[in-house]
Amino acid sequence: MKQEGRIRLDYVLGAIIFLGIVAVFSWFNNQESIKIRDTRRLSDIRRLRDAFGLIYRYEDTYQSASCQAGDLVSQCQLEKYLPAISSIKDPGQGQYLVEKTPDDSGYAVSFSLEGSYDGLEAGSHVLSQKGIE
Repeated sequence: MKQEGRIRLDYVLGAIIFLGIVAVFSWFNNQESIKIRDTRRLSDIRRLRDAFGLIYRYEDTYQSASCQAGDLVSQCQLEKYLPAISSIKDPGQGQYLVEKTPDDSGYAVSFSLEGSYDGLEAGSHVLSQKGIE
């Protein structure tokens, strides 16, 4: 005999299993999105490293970048060595900030990774003439 007004146990278990599967797929999708953003960040940072390296190679100083500590790197005058500098920005919610005003002794740019990637741990990092720390 069919009982009215009661939720059958098999419907409840089916809904719980379905929600669990959705949660697992959502988690994997989020992890993949983090990897994609971190890949983009490191690509941007390597391009910045190369541009600062070219400035130093041809001008014997990093000062030509004409930016100050606290500026976004997109404000640095690197167009000659990195034509797309004005469009470089973090693909997530972070920022690439100049931490040390470029001068004869070096420069520093901060950025963050959301996950561990390419031998770097999640968290804040600094690009300088010494590399990524």
